[in-house]
Amino acid sequence: MATFGRIDILVNNAGVTWAAEPEQLPLDKWQKVVDVNLTGAFLFAQAAGREMLKQQLRAASSTSRRSPGCTRRCTARTTRRTPRPRPD
Repeated sequence: MATFGRIDILVNNAGVTWAAEPEQLPLDKWQKVVDVNLTGAFLFAQAAGREMLKQQLRAASSTSRRSPGCTRRCTARTTRRTPRPRPD
């Protein structure tokens, strides 16, 4: 915000994995995966979303990447809506 003064779009794309079978994955390593993949993405989206709401901007991009063992195809979504009226 200090450099550009506004947020035009958020591309929230981060993730980690741990190379272990689920039955051998230690809880602390699983927690790291959850913290980065879920909590980190949520916190970043929340902070950016607050600024976007101030700007009355509605744009978001959600991506996921294919990783080893992933059977689903990568996805990308963009949502655009018209600004809703802001109460005075």
